[in-house]
Amino acid sequence: MEILILVVTLVSELAIAVYSIATKQSRSKIKSWTRIAMFIGFMILSLGKVVVWEYTWGLFVSLLFILALKEMAVLLRKQKHTSRYRAYSTIWKFLLLILTVVVTLVPVLLFPQFRLPQVTGPYAVATATYSYIDKNRIEEFTDQEDNRSVNVEFWYPEQADGTYPLLVFSHGAFGIKASNTSTFTELASHGYFVVSIDHPYHSFYTVSEDGKVVTINSEYMQEVNNANKDGVYSLGEFYELTQKWMKLRTDDMDFVMDTILEQAEQKKILYMNASIHRK
Repeated sequence: MEILILVVTLVSELAIAVYSIATKQSRSKIKSWTRIAMFIGFMILSLGKVVVWEYTWGLFVSLLFILALKEMAVLLRKQKHTSRYRAYSTIWKFLLLILTVVVTLVPVLLFPQFRLPQVTGPYAVATATYSYIDKNRIEEFTDQEDNRSVNVEFWYPEQADGTYPLLVFSHGAFGIKASNTSTFTELASHGYFVVSIDHPYHSFYTVSEDGKVVTINSEYMQEVNNANKDGVYSLGEFYELTQKWMKLRTDDMDFVMDTILEQAEQKKILYMNASIHRK
């Protein structure tokens, strides 16, 4: 879709330039209405969910809006005199505009819109995110004596009623909890509860419920990069690094699973008490 929009925009602007050169007119209603139609067309595609709106479209949409606004002003303004037409001016403006279009679409081309495949299971899927604070551990990546905080996201059957198997996912180096979303969604559609963990400072980035953003630790990133190079670490050093990384991961996973089980038990007790009270 991103490439198609780029091609349509380039072809439209090329047609406008060719028409301008052929008719020797720098201003025309056809050019104005074409640019206005491009903006309206993109908005229709967005509202119709054909284009999945993301912040990466911001620059391109702003450009389309400015061009449409400019052309609306041209249509409404009475032209008092016609300036002498210059073909090279049209070509120069066309090349400059094309460069601007490409630049504004760079974020979209680098980070294209992603749509999850259709699930095959019978359940509709819901998601939820939480931040759990481990009061038994101090964050080792800071010197502020804060407790370790772990962010998680759940994928589960929306109409969950009963007992379902729980799957715990731990991302790889530089990963994020949503990196395997399509797999999690598919599993949840078949009746699984999936919890994916962001390991702060091992994850590329993670955002807690209160909006705090934690990015990857530079020392850890350097360790991983060096581990992928021959001759940097001895076998013993690599083993020690791996054990250190895995200790953090397994402690996070144990904490998350204990928290889930504890919360499930609390809800079970509340449900039983409510049932007894009703009786």
